Amino acid sequence: MSLQLLKSTDTANQTSSNTESGSWSTEKLRSSAGLIGFFLLIGVLNGHLMGINDIHSFLFLSHAVGSGQWWRLLTFPFVHVSWYHLVLDVGAFVYLYSSIQQKTFDRLGHVIISGAFSLATACILSPEINDIGLCGLSGIDHGLMAAAALWMIRNKEDRRLGYTFLTLLIAKCVYEMVAGDVFFSSIHLGLCGTPLVACHLGGVVGGTISFFLCRKSDYNTAYSNKIS
Repeated sequence: MSLQLLKSTDTANQTSSNTESGSWSTEKLRSSAGLIGFFLLIGVLNGHLMGINDIHSFLFLSHAVGSGQWWRLLTFPFVHVSWYHLVLDVGAFVYLYSSIQQKTFDRLGHVIISGAFSLATACILSPEINDIGLCGLSGIDHGLMAAAALWMIRNKEDRRLGYTFLTLLIAKCVYEMVAGDVFFSSIHLGLCGTPLVACHLGGVVGGTISFFLCRKSDYNTAYSNKIS
């Protein structure tokens, strides 16, 4: 009887292990597909850096959106004004997106909500957006930073680092709103265009909201352990 019970337990453990492995493989595939799609969008929407198309075709312009060019609401974060701007934003995005060890759909939720709040805040607090438009991933990057910091706070081992990171992030956004310019703006040499700092604040708000919306979803421990 004991031998039969032992065999049954081993079979159940093996089935659980296989299910966990299959789930992780599916999640890994989704994550890779998401990043491939991201880089394809970056390539297509930044053709102007290689002289292929016009930058004004895809960035956010309120009058253009008002006239029916709704796709700009989706494309503007992927457009960048220079190679420096592109590398800076994309590098931060890939690092932060990969460091948040959640399921792909939850991470996409952070991206979408951060982007939406980034744009909305810029439209409300930066009237110059009507003249110069908006592009770049920096608002979303700030949202991912907020989400990453909050997930660290949720983990006892990283809680102190998470609080420190979140405090510095909020202080940076407050400074930028008061100063009206990005932190260390002089080092960018104008290669990031005319930054609208309100979008950074909006990204942090969006990342915070998306964290609490996704908080109820189970943290994928097996996925986290495999990635790390």
